[in-house]
Formats: sequence, C-alpha cells, structure tokens
Amino acid sequence: MEKSKNESLLLYSPVFFLLIIFVNLHLLRNLSFIFEPLLLILLMTSFFLSVKNIRIDMRDHASWLFIFILLFTIYVISLTFFKDENMYGNTIDVITIMKGSSRILIMPLVALCMLGVLRNYDHFQTAIKIFIYISILAALSFIYQYYFGEISWFAGKGGNRIVERFSSLHGSLTVSGTTLAIALICVWFIKFNNLLKLMMILILIIGLAMTLQKVSLVNLPVLIFLIILFSRKKVRTLMLLLLLSFFCSAIFYSIYLINSDFFIIQYINAVFGWTLTSSDAISGDSIQFRLYGGALNMFGHYGYFDPLIGMGLQGAGSSMGIAGGQSHNTFWDIYFMGGPIYLFLFILFTLLILYKLLKNQWKNDSLTQLFLASNVLLIINCLVGAILFFHPVTSFIFWLSFAYSVNYLKNSKVNRNE
Repeated sequence: MEKSKNESLLLYSPVFFLLIIFVNLHLLRNLSFIFEPLLLILLMTSFFLSVKNIRIDMRDHASWLFIFILLFTIYVISLTFFKDENMYGNTIDVITIMKGSSRILIMPLVALCMLGVLRNYDHFQTAIKIFIYISILAALSFIYQYYFGEISWFAGKGGNRIVERFSSLHGSLTVSGTTLAIALICVWFIKFNNLLKLMMILILIIGLAMTLQKVSLVNLPVLIFLIILFSRKKVRTLMLLLLLSFFCSAIFYSIYLINSDFFIIQYINAVFGWTLTSSDAISGDSIQFRLYGGALNMFGHYGYFDPLIGMGLQGAGSSMGIAGGQSHNTFWDIYFMGGPIYLFLFILFTLLILYKLLKNQWKNDSLTQLFLASNVLLIINCLVGAILFFHPVTSFIFWLSFAYSVNYLKNSKVNRNE
C-alpha cells in the first residue's frame, strides 16, 4: 500500500515542482498574459492530484492553525467587497479584488499542495534547490542590467547619487534584500560541490550588494550569526565563515586593485558612500517608521475601531494591488487586513513551526537547521518589510518549513549530517 502511494506521488510530483518553478518566477506574468492562467492551471492540477493525500493530524496544532488562517484569509477577501472605496476615495472594483485575492491566497494554497505531495526528504531538497537556482538567476539579473540596461518587463529601477538601482527577477526593488539573504542560508546548509557552493555564495553576495538596500547590509551579519547559532558544529562553522569572509574580501580587494571602476567595486562604494550614510540610515527614522510610524499613519486615517474587524485587502495597500497606505511592516499589514485575531493566528502559527523545528534539531538534520535560520531571518525582515508572509518568493521557504514540520519531522528518525 505504501509503495503504491509513493509511486502515485512520484507520478504527479513533477507537476508540483513545475508549480514551484512558476511561483518563484512569478514576475514572468509581466512578460506574457498566459502566465497567470498557466499558474492557475498548475495550482488546480496540483491540488486535485494531492488533495487525497492531505492528512490533518487532530493533535497537530500547527495544522489546525493553518486551516484557521486559510478561513480567515477568505474572511479578509470577503471584507474587501464591503469596502466601497480605497483610502484615496477611488472605487475598489471586482477585478482589483480578484487580483488582490490571488496575491493573498497563492502561497497558502501552494502550502496546502505541499502537504499532499512532499513526503520525501529529497523532495524537500529539490524544492529548496529550485529556490536557490532561481535566486542565482535573480542575482545575475542585476549584473545583466548593469551592462545591457534595464529589463523592460521587470518591476522598474531606482538609483542613488552614485549608481543605478535595479529590480531583479525576484520582483520589486525591495524584495531581493530578503530573498537573496534567505538563499544564502539555503546554499550553506544544502550539499553542493564545494566549488559550486563558493561560486553561488559569491554571486549571492554580489546580488545583495547590488540591491543597495540597508536591509541587505543588516541581513548579512544576521544570517552569519544564525548559521553559526543553528549549526551543530559551531566552532567548525565559525572557522569556515571566517575563512570565507577573508577569501571574499581578498577577491574584492584584488578586483579593486586591478580595476577600481569594475561594476561590483562601484556598488560596494555606493553601499558605503550612500546607503550607509544617508540621513535615515544614521538617524533611525526609517526603522522607527517601519516599526510603528507607518502603523500610526494608518490608524490616523482609518481610526482605531475599524481595524479591529479588519480593513480587508486594502489594509496592505499596494502590496495587495489596491492603491492605499501601507505600514511597511508585515505584522501590521496582517493586523490591518484582518484585525488582531488574524495577527494572533499568524504569530502563534509561526512560533509553533519554530518550536517544532527546535524540538527536532537534535536529529542533526541540515534542513531543520536551514529552516530555523531562514525563518528567524524572515521574522526579523517582516518587522521592516511589507507582507512578506504572502510574497511568492520571500515566503516560499517559510511555507515549505511548515510542510516539512508536519509531513516529515514527526515521522522521521533519520540522522542527516550537514
């Protein structure tokens, strides 16, 4: 019986992995109008093929919280239909609500499919490798645009006083600082050829520098700390990271001596010459705004009573495709969309996943360590980033960790080495 079940999973798992590729390449929707219908077909196919294998353990609180989050997300969408206007007084039409609904539902529904498909340790590794490879392409897309110009179907570009700031294959200007940092954690814990791993790390570091985001600069030391914290062999990991840091510094310094106008040198100079010295970086105003200032602005417009029952999709503004204010903080976005109950469900859900992972860390399982480090990094980024729990790329590893904690850890007794 178990053999036939595994064989059936093997038959339709390629459909699910194709869905994962489409989710991580979500920006292709700007290239062709057929992308979104194809994504919907893949999602529906994966769901109908996997639904019979979805098992909700009555004793698993994280699974039940996931169900409640799904139901409350439908409540958030329903609320939006009762909002006649956005905060600028413009009518919220049905098409806009449908587009916003797809944004908030896509990752929870993909997670639901994960519960029905992903049982095998290697399947989880494959899913993570897909995320890594597309993250590498996203980092390389920065370099491509530097030499050949902005890619027209990307999310647009910005700049500072020194160099241009490009968006990437991952999405808007503000996305890659988080996703590339999570990808770095994934590369560290997943087994690759050592030379390939080193090349990937260098490309991702270059990508982080080219985002010109302050969050990228914060994420780099934070992810190093998290890798050490959740590694079993902490001294060995520390020595390897010190050696890697020295090696990367030597490479960039050598490039500087050979050609000080080389693109990565220009971006490193921009990081230290502008990003770190801009007024909001040194005053802390930007951090204060994202922690609570943006939320206070939202309360100033909506009042304190209406958000208690939720503002619907417009509570997250343009992140859900509806013109309006934003708190620029994922937790506040969730609060304004669905009220304190929605926020409470998400916080409890996230803490339970972390607890399940921590409880199983003794198995020396590199994927457990990967998920712990990446989820903590995501939570930190949620404090200064908009709606990261629902973005297809920033949240992908988080939802994968949920499926891993439910489908794999509770039944696994294997001892996986780093």
